[in-house]
Amino acid sequence: ILQACPTEWENVKKFIKTPNLGDALARLRGHRLPGAREALREGVRSFWSPESDVICVLRNKLVHQGGFDPDRKVQETIDSQNGQWCAVHPTDLLEKVIPIGYSGDDLLVDAKTGYWSCRHVQNHIHLMDQNLCHRFALPTTRHRPRKLKFTSSQSHSALPFPPGTPLPTCQPALNFISPPETPSVDPDYTMITSEKEISCAQARMQIRKQFDDLVRSYCEEAGIAIVGISSGMPGSVLSHTIRGHDLNLSYNIRAQGCSDDTSERVEIRIREVDFEPLVTIFGTKSQMRDYTSNLLTDATDYLKSCIDKSPQ
Repeated sequence: ILQACPTEWENVKKFIKTPNLGDALARLRGHRLPGAREALREGVRSFWSPESDVICVLRNKLVHQGGFDPDRKVQETIDSQNGQWCAVHPTDLLEKVIPIGYSGDDLLVDAKTGYWSCRHVQNHIHLMDQNLCHRFALPTTRHRPRKLKFTSSQSHSALPFPPGTPLPTCQPALNFISPPETPSVDPDYTMITSEKEISCAQARMQIRKQFDDLVRSYCEEAGIAIVGISSGMPGSVLSHTIRGHDLNLSYNIRAQGCSDDTSERVEIRIREVDFEPLVTIFGTKSQMRDYTSNLLTDATDYLKSCIDKSPQ
């Protein structure tokens, strides 16, 4: 779309938060562009199936929390549609029938749910493709959906799941892990006299709290367990300057309810350059990236990306 109609950049740039059109195209080619869904739905205003919103929340609950939904987020998303569903629904499905249920705090899903989800995703892709190709004169090919089946491997054979058979999911742990307290740091800056240095010291502490709150809230939302937190001030801490040491936060995380003892690490380092905060973010599966204080929105997006990658 952006190649065929560069003027659409003005409609989508606030959603994808990249500095320019060229960078956005490069990230799209790499299939890694946070905000692409919002850009299509709110910026380009392409066709959007309400069922897809339900499927996204359902997918996150199954992948990250093993079907555990005590807050009824899936039901909340269903109710938020107010009965307004896709007008052109798949012909092999009953209109406005959503095969999702609950047993206590656990979601009830079976092969019928999987078939319903896949057909609506296929339908969404097909209708959105037709809509965008017509509006922007893009090349298109006929969509040929593949046959859908859900199977369980047993030895070297595949056994089909008939509709009504519960799909296998990881069972949530009986006791979900509560994140530990974040160790406090209390640097002694009593001898600092420079206003700029004092301002930078205060900004670094505020950024530290901001990112700690973000990690905790995002992990809770995504069903990711924080199993360990370490914090410190690497370097030489002197009372008359903030130079010579950083502030760091390191989180050991894994999928909530997973019995595996292994975990992945996500780390935040808050440094300074010319008495301006500089944030470095990296993880076990993510490369280091630096962000100045005026790019903290981008830093937030990258931190969420690091968290998303780690428990996989």
